[in-house]
Amino acid sequence: METFSKSDKFLDEYSATVVRIGKLEPIKNSDFLAKTQVAGFDIVVRKDQVKEGDIQIYCPIETQLRGEFLSKNNLFSDPTLNSNCAEYNKVFNTKGQDEAKKLAGFFGSNGRIRIITLRGQVSMGFIFDPKDFLKWDSNVNIYDLKEGESFDTVNGKLFIRVYYPNRADSTKVAGKKHTNGVEFVNATYREHYDTAMLNKNMARFNPDTVITISEKMDGTSWRLGYVPVRIKLPWYKKLINFIRYTYPRMEYKIIPASRRVIYYSNNKKFCNNIYRDIASKMGEFLDYDEMLYGEALGYYPDSFKPIAHKNNHIYDYGVGVGKYKIIIYRAVIKGKELNLTEVNELVNSILKDNPEYKGYLEPVNIMYCGKFKDLYPDIPVDDNWRSAVLERMKNDPKLLMEQDSPRCKPGTPSEGIVVRIVDDTMPEAFKLKCIRYQKEEAKDVDKGILTEE
Repeated sequence: METFSKSDKFLDEYSATVVRIGKLEPIKNSDFLAKTQVAGFDIVVRKDQVKEGDIQIYCPIETQLRGEFLSKNNLFSDPTLNSNCAEYNKVFNTKGQDEAKKLAGFFGSNGRIRIITLRGQVSMGFIFDPKDFLKWDSNVNIYDLKEGESFDTVNGKLFIRVYYPNRADSTKVAGKKHTNGVEFVNATYREHYDTAMLNKNMARFNPDTVITISEKMDGTSWRLGYVPVRIKLPWYKKLINFIRYTYPRMEYKIIPASRRVIYYSNNKKFCNNIYRDIASKMGEFLDYDEMLYGEALGYYPDSFKPIAHKNNHIYDYGVGVGKYKIIIYRAVIKGKELNLTEVNELVNSILKDNPEYKGYLEPVNIMYCGKFKDLYPDIPVDDNWRSAVLERMKNDPKLLMEQDSPRCKPGTPSEGIVVRIVDDTMPEAFKLKCIRYQKEEAKDVDKGILTEE
């Protein structure tokens, strides 16, 4: 059995990664803390515990670590959950609470990793020495670790997973598929691929890689396909077909869906929802085996309920209450996966021929298109080019990073950006989220508010 592996529900965004510590930068007003960057994320470390060149395990924010591991390494803040509880109590009784606290950690009982700020510096995750695995499971072969490798399972045991405040109710949010009785004839109708973290994937890009950078907008994902589905025949028609083919077994249908759930159904609960409404407007622009993927923004139809909000910040993008608009960020037309510029050309051609959709359908906001090195031509193309570019992008106001969303109410943080390789050999995209936005997300998680995205 492989020591470090990926489960069937592996999500790269919420996995552990083997990293090497780079340059340690001092933090103002601290003699023992330093900042470093691992897997593209800023981390605060203790200079007496971590040195440049050390191999460490990085775990990102909004993940949950296995309780047994935390207990064996005395990482819970509640000493009764740690394996050294007896020692803690002894020190507490003889030397006092301040000394005893040094024997405990900072994790809550749920094992969640959060964004924290230390001496004004944001820290985006948790790192630890691979030898800490041995305190949990002495059979872990830490020499199997490979720098850059990501995993969520150790010796067959799930070690890390996305954090949900109510794990018992997480099946819907965890990505369970619902086809609602629709049986597809082929694999044309696909879910949208998961968007990877740019921070962890800068190695995928070279200075001459041609990219697009677009605004990431907060709404609800939708997809629409004109695809073949199997017709459910009664038994007597099946019998007739067995004797002589008479009744067709397949027909093309416009099928609307969210990210996970198919909404083609005669069931009343699926009628008049936002996905079927999108299908009624956009379905006419699809031919056989074609697909559209996009985002719905604003409010649910005829409702005061916003589609997206983070800690009371409403992402309406200028849409009035009870209305919504859509963008299309991906399209498969005539068997070809369009690049983002071509997708916008498709959208603009629809708007030209159908002006009534102006204000309802709009192109994606492309902020940059060109060679990656030309995004910041003043940054030298050397061994540090990728990390320097990533650091600049994180705070670039031209990309709306750490800025207010210009089409939402003042104070509403922009979500971030999406980077795509033009005419990539495989459909994929990479996201870079604003820290301000992630902090608002974390506050919602504190309240037990989850999204299906």
